[in-house]
Amino acid sequence: DKAYYAVLLTAATDKNYLPLISCDSLLDFALRYYDGEKEEARALFYKGRLLAEMNDLKAAIDLNLKALDILEETDIKMLIYGWLGIWYSDSELYEKAQEALRKQLLYSRLAKDSSVAYQHLATCYMMKDDKDSAIYYEKKSLETAEKSADSVLILSSMHNMSVEYELFGEIDSALYYSHKLLRHVSPSYKSYPRYCYHLGNLYRIKGNKDSARFYLDKSKAMPELDHLRFYTLSDMEAEDGNYEAAYHFLDSCVAIEDSIRDEAGIWEVQHLVYKHQTEVELLKEQMKSDQMVGMILLGSVSLFCFIIVFYRWKMGERE
Repeated sequence: DKAYYAVLLTAATDKNYLPLISCDSLLDFALRYYDGEKEEARALFYKGRLLAEMNDLKAAIDLNLKALDILEETDIKMLIYGWLGIWYSDSELYEKAQEALRKQLLYSRLAKDSSVAYQHLATCYMMKDDKDSAIYYEKKSLETAEKSADSVLILSSMHNMSVEYELFGEIDSALYYSHKLLRHVSPSYKSYPRYCYHLGNLYRIKGNKDSARFYLDKSKAMPELDHLRFYTLSDMEAEDGNYEAAYHFLDSCVAIEDSIRDEAGIWEVQHLVYKHQTEVELLKEQMKSDQMVGMILLGSVSLFCFIIVFYRWKMGERE
């Protein structure tokens, strides 16, 4: 069944952290095929995810609310409420975000699912600048992650704790969780350089430049962090009066950021092309609909005229 395959392939694409734009036509086919079934809800969920990738959060939210009206299965509802919470937060609709995330928590049957829901709630409160609630839910996330023994979630929660303490200006607490995190990972762990960069930046804020340079140097293994590392090193050199070195690091940072902006421009072009194609498809459907209405009207008028002519002919026969 092509529609089922379309949803299955989209799910596989998502699990491999690949952009969903390649699955757009597959999802449209599935949505035309299914009506009021669980697979339609899954297709609506992924179509919403795709639209969110294209920065159309309103359409993403609307499709996922429609999916909730169809669904009975709690696992998918948990996912949908989680994404709704994220999209509402990104749209600065924090009350709706909290409502959706609490429902995600309600449908979370495993400790690791609860940990993710608590993380989302912590992020929502952090965006609202509500320190106490953000820290409370992040601690709950760490507690439930430890209960689940899910190492990835444990590390993620520790890192988030450090980041949130930094954002709220509590650098000593941020350093505590950052060091605790590094004790749990080996240098071969994929996110180790990112954690080192964060710790190095904390030491820069604290004014301990030797420790800052030590951990920033360890972040070199992740090239996508280079522009941040160069920017931080530029600041440090400028503070020490080493303006030539500061300029060198800043120039390297700008070159990388220009490259990032070029890639973002390509993505924006793809977004515009997708939007144009969608508008063209909608226009085609509208034209088909208009043609159908025109044919129905023409047929109705023709039938009406035929009835009148036939009626007059019969009346003439009687006379």
